[in-house]
Amino acid sequence: MTSIIACFYFSYVIYYKKVSSEIEEKQWDLSTVTTADFTVDIEIPSGVWPAWKEYKHKMHLENKEKGIHKHLPGFQEYFLDNLYEQMKKTKPVFKARKGAVSLPEDEKIKIANVSFGFANQSLIGLLKSRGKYLTKG
Repeated sequence: MTSIIACFYFSYVIYYKKVSSEIEEKQWDLSTVTTADFTVDIEIPSGVWPAWKEYKHKMHLENKEKGIHKHLPGFQEYFLDNLYEQMKKTKPVFKARKGAVSLPEDEKIKIANVSFGFANQSLIGLLKSRGKYLTKG
């Protein structure tokens, strides 16, 4: 009889350890989240730069005709505006549950930072290698 009780106790301890380690793993994951976990590398098509120059020239002419001296957006602002527009048009990756309420605009995903790299492929390659090493150990 005691061996059956010991078997049940041992099974319970194994189950408890398994469940508690899953919870601890999720807590650790949540406590170590950084912006690097959500970094995206985007290759900008060659047509974007001429489109921005054309847009800026058009805005300059319109403002000049109206006599407005207004700050024209730089490439980064132009790029982000277009990126947000594309994000709005893209179908969500995950389907919302039935009856789920959409997030308010101020709580939706925002782009925290944009860094442009020009002719620094070697540095980017090293950073990618570092990222692979950090994720795989």
